[in-house]
Amino acid sequence: MRVVLQIVDGPAKGREVPLQRGEVARVGSSSIADVSISGDPSMAAVHFVVECTNDKCRICDLKSGLPTTVTGRLLDDFEILVAGDVIEAGLTRFLVKLDEADDSVDYSELPQNPESQEPQQSARQLGELIDLDDESRELLLTEPAKLEFVDLLIQRSQFLDAIRFLTVWLRPEQAIWWAWKSVHDSNGGSLDVHDQSVLDSVSRWLADPTDEHRRAAMSAAESKDFETPADWVALAAFWSGGSIAPLDLAEVPADDSLVSKAVFAALLILSSQDDPELLGANYERITRMGRDIATGVLKFQEADC
Repeated sequence: MRVVLQIVDGPAKGREVPLQRGEVARVGSSSIADVSISGDPSMAAVHFVVECTNDKCRICDLKSGLPTTVTGRLLDDFEILVAGDVIEAGLTRFLVKLDEADDSVDYSELPQNPESQEPQQSARQLGELIDLDDESRELLLTEPAKLEFVDLLIQRSQFLDAIRFLTVWLRPEQAIWWAWKSVHDSNGGSLDVHDQSVLDSVSRWLADPTDEHRRAAMSAAESKDFETPADWVALAAFWSGGSIAPLDLAEVPADDSLVSKAVFAALLILSSQDDPELLGANYERITRMGRDIATGVLKFQEADC
């Protein structure tokens, strides 16, 4: 089943948001949301989520503290959407249009933030941004789709190249959350005081990506001279936008490649902390998590932070 959310009222009136079968989209006012309504000050950063399966589409409230209504009914948890429903969040109203055609899902492209002005890049173009093994680069000569390329790398156990590729395929906030969640879930979720403090600062930035939270994440990481994976997650957040110079100096923008490099460093250090015999398994687990984020199987939730 496919769904189209047509915005009939609010700052983005006239815009249509198409969602394919198998897709999950978080809607909110921030850039972290998959569907960003940045001009709606009354909408939560991540307000609600719409999930499409083979035969139904449902909406789930993300407990932001701000109300979501469906055709006048207050949404408390989740409900199945039907054609003609009207979703209201903040100042924005969405008319639900459903297409029950049983078309096949194409996961070869990651759904992009509709507000993004960045052009779609092919797997081959993304591959030019990173250092890949010769064998991996040869795979790009056949012009595979992005997901196809990741799957080929997984099949060949070339997990490091798959991780490198995913760091530039995912949007910066997705890549940072991937690293955050990987570190957060390590050691059964039991972290030392320093790493927990750093991850807490990054989680505040993920939930509310202000410059204050970005710099606070950097400050939390500096005390150990970036020795831990958590420190590199914080560094990735710091390099995600805004000036990297002290507040009292002229602005200095970060290089666009720094987020992917910091995320890769965090994941590489994290994977190497266990028994060397577990290195391959760690690489594979982290790669598959990144793949799940790229395909929408695993979605950022504010509650996770």
